[in-house]
Amino acid sequence: MISYFDWLDDYMEGKLSPQQRLDFEQATEQDEKLRHAVENYPLLKQLSASLIEDETRQMLKDLENKRLYPTIPVAYRGGSPPLYLWVC
Repeated sequence: MISYFDWLDDYMEGKLSPQQRLDFEQATEQDEKLRHAVENYPLLKQLSASLIEDETRQMLKDLENKRLYPTIPVAYRGGSPPLYLWVC
């Protein structure tokens, strides 16, 4: 069975073959969730991009904090993991 949700991006970007486009459009007539996904596609793409942007900003902030506040091992005891000290 075909998951037409996998075709959503290609449909919206005009990348489906004529037959695939027809199949997709027929599927939207029968599947309310798919129809809503098509109707809300621009909003969903914008929301998705915003979430990715937020995650990227947080990752960069975390990396910057690690650079600004590095840790150094204080002691290492054989099989135990090293103890760390924040260097400020």
